[in-house]
Amino acid sequence: MAARSKKSIRVRLIFFISLVTAFGFASFLAVSFIISTQNFERLDKIKNVYFPIFEMSESNAAKLERIAENLATAASTGETDFIIKAREQAYELSQSIGRLKKIEPDRKRLVEIDRFSESFQVYFNQASKYSQQIASGNVNVASDPEGIIKISDSLQHCRKMLNIFRSYSLKNFQITIENANRSSAIELRLGLIMALVTVILISTGSVVITSGIDVKEQE
Repeated sequence: MAARSKKSIRVRLIFFISLVTAFGFASFLAVSFIISTQNFERLDKIKNVYFPIFEMSESNAAKLERIAENLATAASTGETDFIIKAREQAYELSQSIGRLKKIEPDRKRLVEIDRFSESFQVYFNQASKYSQQIASGNVNVASDPEGIIKISDSLQHCRKMLNIFRSYSLKNFQITIENANRSSAIELRLGLIMALVTVILISTGSVVITSGIDVKEQE
């Protein structure tokens, strides 16, 4: 009878250990699945949204500077080929803005992109027309300083808007990476905590059940 009771307690011990182990493993899998899914979504956004946006904002800033340089060179040298180059770059910039609008998820930023596009068109129309007139000899820079100031102000406004958007896109890119890294660290800590809790539960349960065996043997 004592042997049967002892055997029953051992069966319960095995069942308890298996149950706690299975529960701990299932809990870890559930948490790991949730965090991994969130990280997958974050990495997908980094790959398809935030990094392309940041990359295009950097490229657009470089294009804007090259356009300004070509128009300035055309005005100073009288070479209209630089105006043609500036027009090609302006077209590329406009195309890039269109692609940017398709992937930007923030509506507020979409409004800012539209505003930049409008400001850029104003600047380019003014600057290209002015450079063309100077290159053709129809306008003298010395006789029209206000025109230069107006174009310079338009260019600075475009630069300011682009810099704000670049800062925002870089911040979004960095925050998404930081969140993914933070989630991975949390997953690791939770795994260690669950493993520790499982070990404690198994050890405690084993001691309690083993104590029951000893009591039965003494009886």
